Amino acid sequence: MVEEQGRKLYVYKNFSFIETKPMPDNIIDLPELREKTHVFQDRAHAGKVLAEMLKDFRQTDSIVLGIPAGGVPVGAVISK
Repeated sequence: MVEEQGRKLYVYKNFSFIETKPMPDNIIDLPELREKTHVFQDRAHAGKVLAEMLKDFRQTDSIVLGIPAGGVPVGAVISK
């Protein structure tokens, strides 16, 4: 454990790595969106677009994770 400006940070020295699998064939790559900064109106709009792309996963045991660095509003829309 390390203290930094009153916060306790836990540093783990022993990592266990899992075997990775090849990328699935159903990964969607949209090259026309690369290098663009304003693709969506806002994060909710991005969530709606992504939710439509993920519609085949409805009614499955899939989990939506919204990363706190801006992904929570996107994940909230997708999870509905």
